[in-house]
Amino acid sequence: MLTFKYWVMNSWKTTNLIETLNFYEEKWFWTYLMKPEVDTKWNNEIVSRMWISRKVDYLIKKEDDLFCHIVEKFWYNNLPEIILIDEVQFLTKEHIYQLIRISHLLWVKVVCYWLRTDFKLRPFEASMYLLSLADDIEEIKTICWCWQKAVVNVRYRNWILETDWNQIEIDDKDDIQYNSICHNCYLELIWKDL
Repeated sequence: MLTFKYWVMNSWKTTNLIETLNFYEEKWFWTYLMKPEVDTKWNNEIVSRMWISRKVDYLIKKEDDLFCHIVEKFWYNNLPEIILIDEVQFLTKEHIYQLIRISHLLWVKVVCYWLRTDFKLRPFEASMYLLSLADDIEEIKTICWCWQKAVVNVRYRNWILETDWNQIEIDDKDDIQYNSICHNCYLELIWKDL
C-alpha cells in the first residue's frame, strides 16, 4: 500500500513521521527511512520541532531508480516491511511510479510525507502524481493564526513576504522562514499576485 500523508508547513510532520517509525519498530517491524538528497536541512537526518532526530537510511538522488535500489540493497536480506519517506514533494514522477512498484510488486508498505503545494499554490510534480495514484491519502491538519484551518504556505526571506522566487528553498538558512495559513489570510497577503 502506498500512503500519502500531506500537510502544510509547521504542522509537526516530522514528529508524526518519527512517531510512526517508532511505533513500527516497537512492534518489531523492519523499517527503512529515506529522504531526497536535495533536502539539505540536517544533512542525513530528520529532526522534529521537538528536537527528536533520526538518521536517514538513504538519501534519494534525482537519478535514482528506487525500485532497483530496494531490490539490490535487500537482495540477500529480508525486505523492509515499511518504508517511510520524508519530503517526498522533492522527488520526480518517475520516483512515484517506482514507489508504486515497490509497494505493489514487493508488498512493502510505503508511507510518504510531503507538502501538497508550494508557497505560490503550485503543486509539486510528485504531489500531483501521489494525489492521483496513492492507495490511501491522509491530511494532517493545523491552524492559521486566525484559527481557521491552514491549507497553504507562505515564505519569508528575512521576514519579508516572498512571492516570486525559486519553488524549492530549504528552510535551513537563517533568512528563509515558512508559515502555514488559511486561504483567506493568504489572499489578504498576496492577492495582487494571483
